[in-house]
Amino acid sequence: MTNINSNLNEHMKRDAATLLYGNAVAGIAITLLTSSFLVFAFSYPVIDVYKLVWWCGMFTLLLIRSIDTLWWNLKLKHSDFDGEASVKRFAFGANITAIMWSIYLIYSTTHSNEMELTSTIIAVASMAGGSVAVLNAHKFTTLFFPFALLFPGSIALLLSGIYSLQLLGILGFSFSIVILAIAKKSADFTLHTLFLKNENSVLIHQMEEKVKQRTQKIFELSNIDPLTGLYNRSAFLNQLKTLTLSPANSFALLFIDLDGFKKINDVNGHKIGDEILRNTATRINTFTEDSSFVCRWGGDEFLIAFISKQIKRLQAIGVKVSMDDFGTGYSSLSVMQDLAVDIVKIDRSFVNKLDNNENAIISAIMNISSSLNFLVVAEGVETIQQEKVLLELGVHYLQGYYYAKPLEVGHIKGYLDENYKQTSR
Repeated sequence: MTNINSNLNEHMKRDAATLLYGNAVAGIAITLLTSSFLVFAFSYPVIDVYKLVWWCGMFTLLLIRSIDTLWWNLKLKHSDFDGEASVKRFAFGANITAIMWSIYLIYSTTHSNEMELTSTIIAVASMAGGSVAVLNAHKFTTLFFPFALLFPGSIALLLSGIYSLQLLGILGFSFSIVILAIAKKSADFTLHTLFLKNENSVLIHQMEEKVKQRTQKIFELSNIDPLTGLYNRSAFLNQLKTLTLSPANSFALLFIDLDGFKKINDVNGHKIGDEILRNTATRINTFTEDSSFVCRWGGDEFLIAFISKQIKRLQAIGVKVSMDDFGTGYSSLSVMQDLAVDIVKIDRSFVNKLDNNENAIISAIMNISSSLNFLVVAEGVETIQQEKVLLELGVHYLQGYYYAKPLEVGHIKGYLDENYKQTSR
């Protein structure tokens, strides 16, 4: 509520400043013309020195106010300006102007002839009445300006001892009371209008912010994994669908599974397990440019969709990229070039054809590997003849039943030890 009131007050101050400065040029121009007429028209060719000094002071004040008005219109009007400071600055200049007029009217009651004094009273009264419409965006100034113009001068006329002037003083005093009552109503109406205008704007803005926040919350609940902050499975699949709409988009999927995670949960508790998942998500994000292609697939499983710039970024920090089953499915020469792979695994279907002396494709792959600087692995090696041909073609690595069938984790160490003994003999 405090924040709403603060925003509302600031918007009202800005609107008030806009109204006040919007009428400033006309008010300053009328004041300059009226003051010049009263000082010079009745005293020519001999000008009262006091009135001339007063006019110079008024001219200087109006010049300062003109510069302030010009600066506000050029620099502040279309910016996020301080409304309260602008209103205070305007009000200060307007109220000093009112005091200057008060001094002039008091002086004129004893130093002007009847015609000049009457003209001065009419001019001052007119400006007091007109100020109500011009200054009503600032209540204090709306009340002070006509009061300063009329009340002190009316008191001076009442104390003059001249019957005709005393009548003018009574008239001026009565007029000032009426003007003040009108000024108060006008200021209250204007401020109430500004309040309603900005209250609606602020409330609408607050509602829009709440809707935006709730929409974001709904999005997060539907698409974001609450533990890691990554996309969940559903959101990730939607992103992949978008990616596959364009045939120009090539990408690779990396599946990450944390080994031994269940044991960590069982031994150390879910709190430690959750912290490991969060840290894993953070590290994955540091190696991807777009977090919308990273997801927590479920449990301790993560999935990343890599486009070729992301893969090159990983390669720059030492990660090796391998292409499986080359020659089939999506494993093609264009993909190999786009992804700048480090290792290519030849599909076993080409290895099987070696028995029929069809080694042209593997030979071509080895030539390409030399040009593009990647290593080659041949899978599905089952005979000594296949091994011999592949080694002669320059294939870097071989795998298949000829060497060993798939092993359980517990048997790998024994296999490696035995193989080491045989090769070291």
